[in-house]
This record gives sequence, structure tokens and C-alpha cells, in this order.
Amino acid sequence: MAVRDRMKDGGGIQECRGELAIESTLHWLKKGVEEMKVSLILQEKLK
Repeated sequence: MAVRDRMKDGGGIQECRGELAIESTLHWLKKGVEEMKVSLILQEKLK
């Protein structure tokens, strides 16, 4: 939300892009970790 507000103000677009990139990277990392946990749990159950 803060990123969008900053874009409306016309403040550093480059900065906003950087923040968005970091946010999406963190989002995908979290998803990857969750998927790894799920697959580990499934592997344990299959043993």
C-alpha cells in the first residue's frame, strides 16, 4: 500500500520498483518454503 501511495506522489519510481521486486521475491521464497514443508511432511507420511 505504501508503495502505491508513493507512486501517486510521483516520488522515486525506481525506489518503488525495488520495493516491489523485494516484496515479490519474499513472497515467492515463502511459497517455496511452504511447498518444501508440505513435500517433507508427505515424504514422512509415505515412509
